[in-house]
Amino acid sequence: MLFDWNQKDIGNYTCIAENIAGKRTSESIELIVFVNGGSQWSAWLECRCPGKPAQGRKRTRTCSDPIPLYGGAPC
Repeated sequence: MLFDWNQKDIGNYTCIAENIAGKRTSESIELIVFVNGGSQWSAWLECRCPGKPAQGRKRTRTCSDPIPLYGGAPC
């Protein structure tokens, strides 16, 4: 059984049960792992908000590390 899936686990799997009475093999199933996109967040940076007297802070991230795969959420 797989409990903590990651992208390396994508593929086809078959279960085999065997004892002294015989052996049974299941149909093959395909495991698809949804990969959510998004890199780590950047460090906080100071910024000015147009039209506001107070200074703000911002941080960013990209959708490139990893890119979303197999229906995974975008960053």
